[in-house]
Amino acid sequence: MGTEIAKPVMSTQTYTVCMIELLALKQDSTCYKLELGVTRDEGYARCEIEIDEYTYKQLAVLDLSGSGRVRLSPFTRWDPFQQKHYTSLVVTRGIISQTFYFVCSVLYKERLTEIKENRTVMVASVGQVPSLSEQPVAVRVRSQRWKASKRHGLGMIGFVVILMLATWLAIDKEEGVLTAGPSNGSEQAVTGTGNGAPIPAELASLKVEFNPVLPASADSDDAIKPSAPSHIAEEAEVVVIEEGDKVTSLPEGYVALTFDDGPSTYTRQIVDILVEHGVGATFFFIGENARHRQDMVTYAREHNMSIGSHSWSHKNLATVGSAEQKKDLSQTNELLEPLVHMPVTLFRPPYGSLNKNLLDTTKSLRMKMVLWNRDPMDWTVGKKAEDLIQYFKDHDPSKGIYVMHEKAATVEALPGIIQYLKKQNLKFVIFQ
Repeated sequence: MGTEIAKPVMSTQTYTVCMIELLALKQDSTCYKLELGVTRDEGYARCEIEIDEYTYKQLAVLDLSGSGRVRLSPFTRWDPFQQKHYTSLVVTRGIISQTFYFVCSVLYKERLTEIKENRTVMVASVGQVPSLSEQPVAVRVRSQRWKASKRHGLGMIGFVVILMLATWLAIDKEEGVLTAGPSNGSEQAVTGTGNGAPIPAELASLKVEFNPVLPASADSDDAIKPSAPSHIAEEAEVVVIEEGDKVTSLPEGYVALTFDDGPSTYTRQIVDILVEHGVGATFFFIGENARHRQDMVTYAREHNMSIGSHSWSHKNLATVGSAEQKKDLSQTNELLEPLVHMPVTLFRPPYGSLNKNLLDTTKSLRMKMVLWNRDPMDWTVGKKAEDLIQYFKDHDPSKGIYVMHEKAATVEALPGIIQYLKKQNLKFVIFQ
């Protein structure tokens, strides 16, 4: 079906920064500052930047004490639903990393831009990037007042989620599989609002452009029209995406449920609930997780769910070269395809992060990209089933491609979500 996909406008600005490390939080009677270690192509240097009180408070309540390195994401992401900027940081202790998401100000975004454009005055520098043992091992929080605030809680800070093994992935110790989060996966993040946040980009090279995925008009070329109903599910129509294209929205009256970061202990329950309600969905599996739970991949496909790739290990593929991108996607497909007995052509980039190289790579592999325009943030700790259902009620579900994750709260909320969507007389779609 010849559909034209509107291409997002991307910045042509490129930067040389590859890492920003948080060394200390500083506060005096007049201002709030961050002490940073900045690694560029030419070496490592330190600087101090002045930030606003709002962003400082977001950082001050995070668990940044103890041994470890704290890397700030150089990117921010705009949430069109909550009208806020989000960003993230990664705390690495040994081989375990945790990612924290937090709300930030426009001033903080501007400070990051100054660093990326090399407009920040460095207070000290060295020729070589320090080794891990030479790097600072703890962040010093210099704010007595906000230590007290941390003990008593902070209303603007919401949820915490644990993520990622090694480079931005955390180990699920019970199951021995990777979770990412908003896996992108998943599981440790702090935000200042309760719902609607798009997944922030993870720390990596700064030569990557990110764009919020916004709902498209039903009459626009970006709104893919579904084909006739298929056998996939009782109430699921099929959106056939052209090779090399991507979809970010649906027409008026349609809705898609998608699940990232599996397979997991919850895959079977999610599939069973979908089947019970006669609804189809699209699952984007992480290769490393699928290697440990191959039966769940097969189970989802046997129940006529659509299966796509979410990369091998939830790495930010927009930060690596084309050869590594192709290797990652091919490795994932080589695992999934024998399990589903058909080619795997759908791909959802981790963190929604993409650039021209990644778009070209997916086209060369004849794959199709599925993004999203609705995010109930079910991956956050403390999120309850009723919170997820309320998100669907608070945001118009029509035209929505929902990104969800295989979590206990999602399983509990799913029947109510489906019932609500059916009451809105929406047609469910899956992707092919």
